[in-house]
Amino acid sequence: PYTLLHWGLHPYGIYTGTGLCLAFMYWNAKRRFSVSSALYPILGDKVDGKVGDWINAVTIFCVIGGVATGFGLGTMQFTSGLGLITGKNVDNNLMYLIVISCLATVYIISACTGLHKGIALISNINTGVYVILLVFFFFAGGPKFILNMAVTTIGQYIDILPVQAFYLEPAIQSGWVGGNTVFYLAWWLAFAPIMGLFLIRLAKGRTIREFIVMNLFAPVLFALVWFSIFGGSAIRQQLLGNMAIWETIQAQGIQVALFAFFKQYPFAGIISVLGLIAIALSFITNAEANVLTVAEMTARPDEETDTSNVQEVSPHWLKVFWG
Repeated sequence: PYTLLHWGLHPYGIYTGTGLCLAFMYWNAKRRFSVSSALYPILGDKVDGKVGDWINAVTIFCVIGGVATGFGLGTMQFTSGLGLITGKNVDNNLMYLIVISCLATVYIISACTGLHKGIALISNINTGVYVILLVFFFFAGGPKFILNMAVTTIGQYIDILPVQAFYLEPAIQSGWVGGNTVFYLAWWLAFAPIMGLFLIRLAKGRTIREFIVMNLFAPVLFALVWFSIFGGSAIRQQLLGNMAIWETIQAQGIQVALFAFFKQYPFAGIISVLGLIAIALSFITNAEANVLTVAEMTARPDEETDTSNVQEVSPHWLKVFWG
């Protein structure tokens, strides 16, 4: 239930709420493609001047911090998994630099190809890898246990949601809330404006109901399935007395948890490679969308640009700069 507290309704509610405001102001009110447009009903024409520029600048600063955090965590997880697969110690600064350079090159090139080419292709491949992993671990991890875990998790999530969403450890301060709940909420908020802008591209011709269903409830449902299958399979391994996962985490850090989990199943080598691909593509998908969106927001479009379609007006050099 605490996993869903951090990855369930909160993040996608933040994204959907921001996206709905921006989509309405862009498509219906014909405002410019920028975060500041969402504040037009409050600030009026100030959003087209210096005030709007500062709002957009702070947004970009937050996004850079959010992407950097995700990049750091993803790189550590990727290199640790690579080390477990190859049996070599590759968890060092040089390997970090190589991984970062390779991933950055891919997501910059993809962003330059546009929404309907590179980004769509990588997103579809990423989805395919996710589905393969989900199906495999659903059957290999114990379907009955996983289904029971999913139903139980829903009930516990509903039970703790109103209390834990507001809990800040005022008396006994263990540090857990700050390092988890507050950390994740701050992370989601940092990404919210840019994710909201990106969702504009998926909003044309949709009703508000359709927009909310697809951007709030569908991702939360997927998160429930994902964490029930992977979390349920891992918990079942622990209940069966297989302590290799926890021992590996204690020896090598939390970033190796996924690959230590993979080792407990048949075809561990193939599954681990798919896991590496999923990590890489997940970050690339996120980063390329942010690069494209920030570049579009900071470009100077022609005043006669037709807002009946989202025009990609940013030059490639600007996408490379932000990438």
